Amino acid sequence: MRDSKDDNDGAGRSLFLAGLMIGSVMVGGLFYDFESEGTNLAPIIESEIPDSFLIGSIDFLYISISDEDMSSLDIEATIDGTALNVAPNNTGIISIDISEEEAGTHSLKMIITDSLGQESRLSSIFSINYPYEDPTIIILDNNEISIVRGDTVSINGSLIHPDLDTCDLGWSDGDVNQFSLNLPFSENGDFSWGPSEIESNLSISILGECGTWEDSSDLETILIIVSDPEPVMGCTDSQANNYNADATDNDGSCQYDPEPIVGCMDSEANNYNSEATEDDGSCEYDEEPVLGCMDPQASNYNSNATQEDDSCEYEKSN
Repeated sequence: MRDSKDDNDGAGRSLFLAGLMIGSVMVGGLFYDFESEGTNLAPIIESEIPDSFLIGSIDFLYISISDEDMSSLDIEATIDGTALNVAPNNTGIISIDISEEEAGTHSLKMIITDSLGQESRLSSIFSINYPYEDPTIIILDNNEISIVRGDTVSINGSLIHPDLDTCDLGWSDGDVNQFSLNLPFSENGDFSWGPSEIESNLSISILGECGTWEDSSDLETILIIVSDPEPVMGCTDSQANNYNADATDNDGSCQYDPEPIVGCMDSEANNYNSEATEDDGSCEYDEEPVLGCMDPQASNYNSNATQEDDSCEYEKSN
C-alpha cells in the first residue's frame, strides 16, 4: 500500500509540474504578445491650442507627435477644410502657420496614420479675435429744432471714436440708404452744419462710420420743425411819418403831416383866413381912394376919381 501511495504521489507531482510548465508557457506567450503589440501603438498627438486669442498675437500653432517609426507617418491636416502641407521637424514638432488667417472661428483637423494603419486624430476649434474697440458714437446738441420758414438751421454735434482718422461722416435728408459722406469734422470730432432757406418740416439723418479693426456705426436723426413767423403789426405805408419797414400787417396806426390849408394869410387883407397854413397869394385889399373932381361938367373932371375932393373947376360964362 505504501508503495502504491508513493507511486500515486509521484504521478500527481508529475502532472502538477507538467501543468505548471504548460501554464508558464501560455502566460509567457501572452506577455510576449502584449509586449509585441505595445511596441506598435498608434501615433501620439499632443497640443496646447488656445481656444481664443487676439489677431497677430500668435503666428504659429505647434503640434507634438511621436511614434515608433516617425518616417513612415502619413499626415493629413486642414484648416477650415483647406489642406495644409505640414511635416514634423526632427523633434516631432509640427508648426502650422496661421499668420494669414482672418479673424473669426476656425477648425483645425489632423489625421496621422502609422505603418500599421493605426490612426490618431486631432480636432480643435479656435477663435481669432480683434482687440476690443470702442463703438462709434454721435452726440447732437439737439435732436429737434424749431425755426421760422425760410431760415437757416444750425446743426452741431460731436463724432466720438478712438481713431477718428478711420471715420466718415455723412448726412441724408430722407433716404437713409443714400448718404452724402462729405460732412467735415474737426480733429476732435466736432462738426457744425447749416442748411439754409428751409421752407417745410425736414428730417435729417447723420451717419458716422469708423473702425480700426472692426467697423461700427451710429445714426442720429434731427427733426426740423418749420413755422410761419409771427406777424409784425405797424404802419406799412412808406409815405407815413411812422412807417415801419419790419411791419408785415398794417394796424391802422399810420400818421401823416396834415394837408396844408391854402388861403390869404395877411390879416390886413379883406379876405384874410386865420386858418390858412399856406398863403396862396389870393389876398384882396380895399383900393386907395382916387381924389379928384367927380363932376363931369367940370373942366377938370377926373373919370378915375373915386372920392370927391372939391377941386372941380368950371369955366365962367360971359
